[in-house]
Amino acid sequence: MKNSLFKRAIATAAAVPLALTQSLTYSFAADTDASVPAATTTAETTSASNSFDLNSLLYIAPAKTSTESEWNLKLDGVIDQLIQDGKTTGDIEIADLAKTAVANAGDVKEIASALLGTISDAKYTINKDGDVVVSAKVGDVSAALSKNFKYSLGKFAADLANKYNAPAFNAIDFSKVVVGGTIEIKIGTSQLGLETKLPVEFTFTPVDGSALGPQATLDYTKEKIAAYKALFDAAADASDGIDKAACKAEIAKNIGKYDDLYGIAQRMLDRVMKFTKTADYSKSGNFAGLLAEANNWAQRRNRTVPASGKALANNATVAKVYDNLKTQLNNAAAPASFDISAADLGAFADTLQNVKLDAAEGKTTLTGSFEDAEADLVKALFESDPALDYDGSYKIFTATLDASSLDEKGVTVEFTVKRIVNTKAKESTTTSSTTTTTTTTTTSTTSSSTTSSSTTSSTSSSTTSTTSTTTTTYLTTTAVATAYAELNATYGFYTNLDEAFAAKQVNGLEIVVIYNTGYTDENGTSHVTSQESQVVDAKMNFSFGDKTPANTYSSTSTDFKYEIPVVYTGEDIKDYAGNTIIASGSVLSLANGQTATVTAYIGLKGDANLDGKVSAIDATYVLSYAADLSGMDGEVKDPQTLRLSKQYAGAEDPSGIYDNFAAFLADVKNDVSPLHAWSLGKGSITDGTSRAFTAQDASAILKFCALVQDGGTPAEAWAQIIK
Repeated sequence: MKNSLFKRAIATAAAVPLALTQSLTYSFAADTDASVPAATTTAETTSASNSFDLNSLLYIAPAKTSTESEWNLKLDGVIDQLIQDGKTTGDIEIADLAKTAVANAGDVKEIASALLGTISDAKYTINKDGDVVVSAKVGDVSAALSKNFKYSLGKFAADLANKYNAPAFNAIDFSKVVVGGTIEIKIGTSQLGLETKLPVEFTFTPVDGSALGPQATLDYTKEKIAAYKALFDAAADASDGIDKAACKAEIAKNIGKYDDLYGIAQRMLDRVMKFTKTADYSKSGNFAGLLAEANNWAQRRNRTVPASGKALANNATVAKVYDNLKTQLNNAAAPASFDISAADLGAFADTLQNVKLDAAEGKTTLTGSFEDAEADLVKALFESDPALDYDGSYKIFTATLDASSLDEKGVTVEFTVKRIVNTKAKESTTTSSTTTTTTTTTTSTTSSSTTSSSTTSSTSSSTTSTTSTTTTTYLTTTAVATAYAELNATYGFYTNLDEAFAAKQVNGLEIVVIYNTGYTDENGTSHVTSQESQVVDAKMNFSFGDKTPANTYSSTSTDFKYEIPVVYTGEDIKDYAGNTIIASGSVLSLANGQTATVTAYIGLKGDANLDGKVSAIDATYVLSYAADLSGMDGEVKDPQTLRLSKQYAGAEDPSGIYDNFAAFLADVKNDVSPLHAWSLGKGSITDGTSRAFTAQDASAILKFCALVQDGGTPAEAWAQIIK
């Protein structure tokens, strides 16, 4: 059911502009005997890898505690690399996809082909925020519908002209109804470094209006259907000698078929948004049971859903479309590659156990468990554990579709893979011993005379006693010796007006918990017999608390440098006894006891000379620097070789932190996303991309000074200048 629901949601969003006809009708083929390769090989992969198969995305590093797959961080790394390499846009080939759609369109192939032929300029773009935007233009739909083929408006007009001998119907100018525009689907990949959710937003911008969400697009479609009907009614009114009432009734009936399609789309939208269901498929074949229920629903609509993930993957249409999209994805993401076949996904789905579905008001969650490919490695971690025995581990796959806001903007999808580790306490034992004691006694008597004689006698006795004793057994304990954070972070640049620090300053964050296992003897002396560590990946579970650049900046600072504490926001970290070691909301500390912080440089927007204020002098600095960059010979100079803040003591090095920080503050008329601005001085911390310094920056600084002098606040002034 979940599979069907997901396709319905996507179909609603993507097919709305084409809702004037039922052009895309897919049917599934029967199961085939083609073999499906099992996806069971385990290979440890890292986020630096350029090749991703299903195993690498399901992989979870062995640990004693539950952890999650970092598929989102891997994908985030691919997006970042594409941005750094300048590979942020490309074409999407839709010709083959359109042919596949037409081939499955049944008796509406002609109209489907005509409508799909109006779609052009399909492309993808990674925008400045790091989101992926897929767009396409929809051309003159009216021209396609006016052609003379089955179910088209053009054929209906010709039929009416012949039936009523009314030439006015052949003269209908369908171009009076303007239908066309641009489809955009934005996938929110910009937050993948922080979460496993992907918001998907749909907009349709008609050539004769502003951007519309899914519901507004459906309403737009209904308006256009009404406009087409008005053209037919006008032709009937212009025709003399016909039964106009009968003619208009026939028009209403036939145009009503298009209204019916609108109604189907509207009901689908409403049902997806309100979908509520709870189901446990563990007793009916798990994924196969889910597909069986979906098939019952589909058969009522003359469709067939395959009986297994394998059969679904083997379906000719599914495989063809999947392979086409995968090839285009790999071309766009090169040198990264995604080597996940439809067969891999089908085989994985068939292995799921304990499959359950839980939906309420459009938020649908599908869960299923599967074998832990790293189970042996997890088990090895417990071999020397004095207190715990490994009792098995498995993984849980969770997919969530939140369509509760589908009418306004779109859906949010989320995928997580989590390991569950089961352990049990070890049992203690006692021993007994037998002791044998032997005692020897010797007696000696000596006397002396003229006739000397001596007598010596000795006796010995041996006794054996047996006692049952218990060897001294000390209570073995495992306790936390220390807990600390290991932080890998870079510095960031901010203005006093910024409302948040960038999470991407943190490249890595792990919390290390050291456990000492040992005992205390009868004298009260502690003995450590072994030591182990637990590592918790907190890369996605931290914040900077209530700190922002705006509330951190101080005009009394002379070095603009601030250390921002890192706050742990994940679930409480507990020891084996359930005691809290690090509570959610705690400020983290490093191994040396110091607070874990990231470094932020915060200054006034426009303060090019770093004197702690914004004035006309800063505008002069920017003009001078822009002139230096262009040079007398017109050759653009490397900004890292030219000094901008020529008076500030810490900015002697043109490529150093402070001169780059001055450039960050000076480039006020920039087009840099807040998502990336923190890492840009004269260029990017990662790839050296240059900023632009022009007279516009200087002019903006002068305008700012004037507006503030007239009583405006800095925030209001910059908002007015930079629109």
